[in-house]
Amino acid sequence: MYILLQALFTVATMALTVPIFLSYWMHVVFLILKVCASTWNGGSFILEVMPRQVERKQQKKLGMKPIEQG
Repeated sequence: MYILLQALFTVATMALTVPIFLSYWMHVVFLILKVCASTWNGGSFILEVMPRQVERKQQKKLGMKPIEQG
């Protein structure tokens, strides 16, 4: 089943390359879609992953502080 799906995806992808290469407007639309997808993925990373990393660093800092004696 996996090989069949991979073959279908490969044929569909290869079938789109020639029209995109030959048509200026399809090429422009494809590039705009790639830029939009990259921007979306980058924004999602910054808003979802980065806060978790900052929180993890803060927890490590708080856990490593020496106990104040007094």
